[in-house]
Amino acid sequence: MKKHIASAVVTAAGPNYAQDIATGGFDLKSDEPVSAGGQNAGPGPYGLVLAGLGACTTITLKMYADRKGWDIGRMRVALTLDKDAEGRAFIGRVLSTDATLSAGQWDKLIEIAGKTPVTKTLAAGAEITTTRAGA
Repeated sequence: MKKHIASAVVTAAGPNYAQDIATGGFDLKSDEPVSAGGQNAGPGPYGLVLAGLGACTTITLKMYADRKGWDIGRMRVALTLDKDAEGRAFIGRVLSTDATLSAGQWDKLIEIAGKTPVTKTLAAGAEITTTRAGA
């Protein structure tokens, strides 16, 4: 049995590659940079993927810290996505905070970051099906 987690509707809005995104009651924009033929009207698709991973990471770490009674301050996650010559993707994630944490706390937060829901989904891959409306 599947459990519904999220949904989004993306509509080509133009000009060029600009997209309107509706998800969770919010309206967002996506686009490609000018160098790729877009208007830079919003983050590109990979930026949105990284933003989702970063948001899931900080939310999960905050939830964990709250349960432990830890003050982790303002947690920041800096992310990069690179691809090698064979097209394999590599995501780098660097955590930082304005709070003073022990080495043990950092070790646990890094461990938990590796177990966030979006991390697990990206690492495992997701089956993607494509159909046409009304079919």
